[in-house]
Amino acid sequence: MEGLRIVRRTVAEYWKNHALPHWNIIHYDAATHGLDFLLYLWRHVESSGETLRVFHADGPMAFARLCSQAPLFVALQPGQLWQHGEGIIGVAWLDAVKPGVRAFINFWVHPLYRHPWVVDPIVDRVFADVFETQAFQVLFGLTPLSNPVACRAARRWGFKVLAVLPGADLDLLHGESGLTPVAAQLAVLTREDWARGRFHRNHLESRGA
Repeated sequence: MEGLRIVRRTVAEYWKNHALPHWNIIHYDAATHGLDFLLYLWRHVESSGETLRVFHADGPMAFARLCSQAPLFVALQPGQLWQHGEGIIGVAWLDAVKPGVRAFINFWVHPLYRHPWVVDPIVDRVFADVFETQAFQVLFGLTPLSNPVACRAARRWGFKVLAVLPGADLDLLHGESGLTPVAAQLAVLTREDWARGRFHRNHLESRGA
């Protein structure tokens, strides 16, 4: 745990002394962009040592099948060969989708970019697409309590915790070689709550708060 705190402090110090990255969001489409990107993405996550934690026991082809059927958003630095896994800041994808109604949303962000200054504007852009363009009404999130940073981020983004469910998710715990069932927070973000939160943020920004 101390190691994780050191990493977070290092990332915070990095973004205090560096310009925030420019970024775009690409809507990945298997028919247009091909399946090779998903294999590069898998390796990108693997290089951070988080493949098992992010994708659980599913292999890259199982993830490829999921993303060929559900929306996948790729946040990337402009001018990079993102189809080859270059310049990826993070990804968000939906599952358990009922189009125009509800879905579960999942996020993975490269460790270097895990700071609210970088992540929050990207997440807000994804939510804008999900709620405004694709007209979803409700997003759900299931986050292991063993990942408190992600739990806090979900609440910061406006999710309301509905319940804490024992053994509802899997995580890679310190000292364990495989995934372990862990308690998770089930949270919900409605289109109305997101819109109200966005209006409040824009109002504060317009006043220079």
